[in-house]
Amino acid sequence: MRTKLAAARIAARSGIKTVITSGNNPESLKAIASGEKLGTSFEPANNSLKSRKQWIAFGTIPRGTLRVDEGAARALMAGNKSLLAVGVVAVTGNFPAGSIVAVEDLNGLEMARGITNLSARTYV
Repeated sequence: MRTKLAAARIAARSGIKTVITSGNNPESLKAIASGEKLGTSFEPANNSLKSRKQWIAFGTIPRGTLRVDEGAARALMAGNKSLLAVGVVAVTGNFPAGSIVAVEDLNGLEMARGITNLSARTYV
């Protein structure tokens, strides 16, 4: 079920409606296509991600992790700002500049992904 929900999240962020239902009934697909409410429906996000951001968020495996302080987390989430090195409090992994990295808050929850301009060594 975890992978189904993850796939539904990716589809919704990509602007695609998704339905999770039993595949035992061969008529399910026709019923859904005709508008019948069946299973659990995930509506497309109002602000779907552009293809480049979809690739960063869902199509790659991060080469490392940056843990950021509260100010950096707030700037990234509320202000849609770029991350400055001063906001990074810990680095996991050994990655070169230009790598996809996960960004975590102080509690270790992934909050974003991005392409870093700096290598892991530069942050330390």
